[in-house]
This record gives sequence, C-alpha cells and structure tokens, in this order.
Amino acid sequence: MKRLTLSLAAVLCSALIAGCGGGGGDFIGSAAASSPDSVPQTVHQLHGIVRPDDSGRWYVQDDVDHAPSGIVGVTQTGEYLEVQLDRKYSHAGTIQVSMDDDFNGYCSAGSNLGLSSARVRIKCNGVQIDPANVYSYAPVRGAGNLWINVSMVQR
Repeated sequence: MKRLTLSLAAVLCSALIAGCGGGGGDFIGSAAASSPDSVPQTVHQLHGIVRPDDSGRWYVQDDVDHAPSGIVGVTQTGEYLEVQLDRKYSHAGTIQVSMDDDFNGYCSAGSNLGLSSARVRIKCNGVQIDPANVYSYAPVRGAGNLWINVSMVQR
C-alpha cells in the first residue's frame, strides 16, 4: 500500500508541475498574461510620507532625507486625509498605510484606494478622529508620520 501511495503522490506532483509550466519563472496564469490577445499592463510602485505640522496640518514630506514617488499632495477634512497620486490610473492595486514609531500604539490608519487618490482615516483608541487632532492622542507634538506604499496598474 505504501508503494501505491508514493506512486499516486508522484503522479499528482508531476501533474501539478506540468500544469504550472514546469518551474522557472512561470507561474499559474502567466500564459494568459503573455498571450498575444492580452492587454499589456504596467505596475507602478508609489510611496511617500505624510505628516502633520505642529498645528495638525498634514503635508507630504519632501526634504533632504525623504523623497516621495508618485504621491504628490495631501488635503484633509474633519474625517480623513485625501492623498493625491501623480495621475489617474486605469486600475487600483493595493495600498499599505503604517504608523511610524511616534504614532504606533496610539493610533492606527486604514485606507481605501481610488484611481487617482486614496482616503486615509485615522483611529485613536478605536475611534475615528479628525486628522488635525492627532496630537491630542500621540505624545510628541511635531513628530510622527504615516508611511504610504501604493501599487497601481495601467492597462
């Protein structure tokens, strides 16, 4: 029985490898992406840091030590930050927003991603806050920022 089990496992493994294109750089579904009928696409990686000044007004950090790429502006409302991207893309990819060590543990952020901007909402103590009031919850006024990484697709 062990011999049969090993043979069946070997057959299944061979079928899976053959179905995946046999290894190398091929992945399941890559044949469809490289077919002549497929639409070419480019994935764009964008990143930047947004941070509040001492008065709670948010801006994109661009200085001697930091350089955004594809994140060109930020506006704020009493509910969220609107982060502007460098152009309108055909398809949204993914977004990751994380707090630096000055905000981490005090606040968190979540986002939805559109084709030309993202809305970032900040929560402190589990409650959504006005982004201008972040220093009411974080200990060091003038410190702290959000790291934003975005991938967008152009077809």
